[in-house]
Amino acid sequence: MGRDRGNYRRMILEIVLVTAIFAVVSVFLLKIYLAADRLQADAAAISTAAIQCESLAETVKLLGVEGAAQRFGMETGEGYYILRYNKNWERVDEREYYQILLVPEGTKDGIARAVVCAGGKELEGLIRRGDITGAKLLCRLPVAIRGEELE
Repeated sequence: MGRDRGNYRRMILEIVLVTAIFAVVSVFLLKIYLAADRLQADAAAISTAAIQCESLAETVKLLGVEGAAQRFGMETGEGYYILRYNKNWERVDEREYYQILLVPEGTKDGIARAVVCAGGKELEGLIRRGDITGAKLLCRLPVAIRGEELE
């Protein structure tokens, strides 16, 4: 009987060790999955922002700043136009998660210039302060049209 007791202890110890190893491995796999999910969400946001900015930039080339702002239904700010989006890239009027800004930079030497930027909800505040260098942008596209006025 004493011999059987040692086998049971060894078997229980083996089961506990295997369970502990699976628990530790599952924690690491969960961390890897969450990191990959976060990277995928960031990549999707960058991709969507790039597509939206490219569409707006091409419309600016076609219709000018005012025409593009009207076509996209953009709100007017102090020297810029803005689109607001929620986390799923659906248009909203407030509590936005993402912003796309169209900032006309004027005309110099017959070339009209503007910038299309996409970023987080702090982007508009940075544009108002005139300091976009510290912003974490998802996309930034300069737009230039030779021989035309953007405004």
